Amino acid sequence: MHSSNILDDMADGAVFLLKVVFVMDVRGIMKLAQITNQSYLLYFFSVYKSK
Repeated sequence: MHSSNILDDMADGAVFLLKVVFVMDVRGIMKLAQITNQSYLLYFFSVYKSK
């Protein structure tokens, strides 16, 4: 019984950590998307200007 309680606590903790990591990942991915979009635009702009 004690082991199952510990497993339940570990499962709850893992789910909580996954939720926190997911939220952080979503924000990080959105920031990365903005940065990569800007870099792509700069890259295409520089390529376009060089032609």
